[in-house]
Amino acid sequence: VYRWASIMEDITERKQYESEREAIVTISNALRTAPTLAEMLPVLLDRLNDLFAADGAMLAMQDLANGETVIEQGRGATGVKFTGHRFAPGQGISGLVIGTGQPYWNNNVLDDSRCAERALLGDSNAVACVPLIARERTIGALWVLRRREIARSDVRLLAAVADIAANAIFRATLYEQTERQLRYLAALHQIDMTISTSLDLRIMLNALLDHVITQLGVDAADVLLLNPYTQILEFAA
Repeated sequence: VYRWASIMEDITERKQYESEREAIVTISNALRTAPTLAEMLPVLLDRLNDLFAADGAMLAMQDLANGETVIEQGRGATGVKFTGHRFAPGQGISGLVIGTGQPYWNNNVLDDSRCAERALLGDSNAVACVPLIARERTIGALWVLRRREIARSDVRLLAAVADIAANAIFRATLYEQTERQLRYLAALHQIDMTISTSLDLRIMLNALLDHVITQLGVDAADVLLLNPYTQILEFAA
């Protein structure tokens, strides 16, 4: 009987391993087809919701400007409520995981006073949150939540997915930053060419403003020049 139980346990573990491996490969392949972060996040989070039969999956990142934790995107019935929410540095489960670089797992999270996200959880009392680590730096956190208990094996699988996701997100972010820098350089070159080939101040300023609006994604921009006689800023373009 003992031997039979051992064999059945071994078969169960093998099946679980194969299932987890297949899920990781599927997510990895899906992330490869999404070149930008905007395309990548819904693919990743939808896959996680399906994989864990979750009520929600979210991705949190740290705002480098002020240290706040931002829920970049949430998917699923509960997860979508989190999108765009901000928390003070180190606050909440996301801040805890990003700050410590350690996973968080709790099947009764509503009783945890550190959980600043409780108002958004509804009945989803089971939570797993793991760090996204790329190049030995924690760049964010990955969540899944549901009403049914989360097992240790689920946390292990989520951590494996997070390793893949972190590197994919890092590459996508780096690529987008490089593209943005190239666009800035091209815009500066165009502005320089306009200044070099025109003596008309209005033409030069209008060219400058066109590029400012395009590159910064703003609705409008103006140039005010100081009148040396009146010491008042006057509209120039």
